[in-house]
Amino acid sequence: MQPDINLEGTYLSTADDRNNSSDPELETTPVMAEALSMATAMMEIIKDYNIRYISPNELIELSTKLHEAGVIGLAEYAALSFQPELHIEFNPDDETYRLMQADPDRPRDFIEEWERQLSFVQRQPDPFSLKLTTNILELLQCFEPMEDTEID
Repeated sequence: MQPDINLEGTYLSTADDRNNSSDPELETTPVMAEALSMATAMMEIIKDYNIRYISPNELIELSTKLHEAGVIGLAEYAALSFQPELHIEFNPDDETYRLMQADPDRPRDFIEEWERQLSFVQRQPDPFSLKLTTNILELLQCFEPMEDTEID
């Protein structure tokens, strides 16, 4: 996007241009300002993480930052922060945890983990869990790193 140029040849930012406009549809509303602020906070937080290669400890750190910034609610925060292998009672021989490895610093693909969780909750008659899992998966997919693509 090319910046606007006024008659004197200096550049106007998009915000300055909107503020100088008499069109009420172009004015920033409080809701828009909050959404932009939240998106900026989210992008600033996530830049240090790779959701396809992140440890449970790092995911807890990430979810805490996102919750404190107001990007995610308490339910999403609680679900992302609960990492069973970090609890003293964790028993890797227990059938519930048979697929997990007790290594909270080992990176893993949490999009894949939540896709498995979604597959499980889709078979359950619990609309809250289905909605929560879907929301979390969609959030994590927003953080998915962009793959390098060649432009022909």
